[in-house]
Amino acid sequence: MQETSLDRKFYEHLASISYLGQFIVIENADPPTGTEKLATIEVFSGERGVGRQGLFPPVES
Repeated sequence: MQETSLDRKFYEHLASISYLGQFIVIENADPPTGTEKLATIEVFSGERGVGRQGLFPPVES
């Protein structure tokens, strides 16, 4: 997927108002390159060993 200036502007806007709180962005595409300089990026994959499985840690049995 080709990144657009709108994608970058969206993340830059969220970074500019980060003093308001934490934002959770649900998207099927990766954030634009360089976004990791603006914010902490957490990947949720649902697969064990790839990113996080969900908002809460899995219950170990």
